[in-house]
Formats: sequence, structure tokens, C-alpha cells
Amino acid sequence: MGKHDDRFLGRSPRVFPMCRRFAGVVTYSGVVVGMAFLVCCVFWMTDFRRWGNFGVRETAGVGGRSGVDSFLLLRERERASYNRLMHYILHPQAPCLTQKIFGGKRGKNKKLDGDKVVCLEPGPGISEECIVYSFGVADEWSFEESIRDKLGCRVFAFDPSMGATDHLHSDGISFYDAGLGEFDGKIKVNGGTWKMRTLDSIVRELGHSNRTIDVLKMDIEGAEYVVLEDILAKGLLNRVNHLCVELHLGHS
Repeated sequence: MGKHDDRFLGRSPRVFPMCRRFAGVVTYSGVVVGMAFLVCCVFWMTDFRRWGNFGVRETAGVGGRSGVDSFLLLRERERASYNRLMHYILHPQAPCLTQKIFGGKRGKNKKLDGDKVVCLEPGPGISEECIVYSFGVADEWSFEESIRDKLGCRVFAFDPSMGATDHLHSDGISFYDAGLGEFDGKIKVNGGTWKMRTLDSIVRELGHSNRTIDVLKMDIEGAEYVVLEDILAKGLLNRVNHLCVELHLGHS
């Protein structure tokens, strides 16, 4: 064989290195595509299961629709409800001429978090011997201390997640190891037991049955929806002058 046949015997310096580079590119691209697919599965597996109708299958959807149609209709209703809620939040129906901000701390992004706004006028304002119910403290007392110092209110704070017993936190601020719920009883959370009380039970136990709650503050990590339903059903908001709620909009 002549020298021109050497390239067919593997002696060419170009052919096989180029093949190896091409194989490396293909392998790397496959790894990237595989990782992207895994990320999509993590974030959208719930939707994929519903779209593919895997797992628990619905024989009849909303109004007799198929599973996929029902899912689309549910998402459409969720978006509509969310849009109405955000419009209500961003466009208050009643103007507030005088408002005060209580509590809150600045995080790493320098934004204030945990603050609550109370409208002083127009409206019922704050009584001279005001009382404040604060549900959800997480051992961050800026709201309770701020409203006590600025308005002189007596504050009753509640949080079953802190692992603390009932005590006097400081002058004018009492702490109770209990959570606000739609029933009276106990629940198991992360291996612990939380005592839960309805608002009317707490009012009765504190001897405030003939009092008006000047400020009712709730930051109870998503439980505000069932609690508000219970409060509204019992007509208890008629005895609350100011309601400060942190809404949690996340869903699985």
C-alpha cells in the first residue's frame, strides 16, 4: 500500500480527534437537556400529572367536563379570583386620610417586613383604653412594642409555635401559648402539640366579652382563610375596629 493509504490505517492526525470532539459535544448536550428535563419535572410535575390524567383519575370534571377541561377551568377561576383580590388590595375602596405604620424590620434587601398599617381617620380610630390582639409573633415583637409605645394599647399576643409558656413579655404585652383557629382543641405540628382557640373563645377567656378589639392582627401562615370564615360566620368583626391581615397566596 502507498503512503496515501495510511489515512485508512488510523495514522491521520485529524479524523479521530474530530470524532472525539463531536462525541464530547453530543454527550455534553445530552447532559444539559437531561438536567433541564429534571428541573421541569420538579417544578411542573403536579401540572403534568393533571394534564396527563395520571394518578387519581376523575371520571367526571366540573359540570361533567373531562379531566383536562376541568383543570383548565379551575386554573381560569383561580386566576380570576387572584386578579380580583389583587385589584382590591391595590385599589382601596375607602380612602385613608391618616394612617400609622407599626412594627416591621428591614431585611437584607432593605425592605420593611412585618409592618402593619392602621387607618386612624376616617373611621373608628383608636379608643383611649385600646386593646390589641396579635396572632403570630415568631419571637419578633416590633409590632406589639410599637403599637403599645405609640398608642398606649394593651397588647395580647398569641403564638403556639414559639415553645414558650404564657408570660408577661413586657409592660403592657401579655403572651399566650395558643393559636387562632376555627375550632377549640389541639393539633400535632412537627412533632409538637399546639393549643388552638377560636376568636370568640379567646375573647371570653380574657374577659373581653363586653369590649371592642381596637386592632386585630393576624399573621398565621395561610390559616387566615378558614379563620376569617369562622369569624365572619359568627359576626365577630362587628366587635373589631381595625383588621390587619398578612395574606399568604402560595398554593401547591
